[in-house]
Amino acid sequence: MKCAACGSYSYRAFPAEVLIHFPGLVNIDKSPVFVFPKITICPECGVGQFRVPEAELRLLMNRDVAAAAEYQKKTAGERVAAAA
Repeated sequence: MKCAACGSYSYRAFPAEVLIHFPGLVNIDKSPVFVFPKITICPECGVGQFRVPEAELRLLMNRDVAAAAEYQKKTAGERVAAAA
């Protein structure tokens, strides 16, 4: 695999533990999602990357859609008041 940043072919893989939080105060009550990917790191430039497993990806996307809908509901009144 070739590093997209520097072109090096000397990647190393490491097991990892990542906790993904949803941004903003509106999402403070949303539970973060644990992901346990294998991270590949380029020793030449330090760029790292990982793939989110399908089950965790679905969980993230479903919670994000719900969070976006909730945010729109909470701010709808503010937008109407600002437009008036």
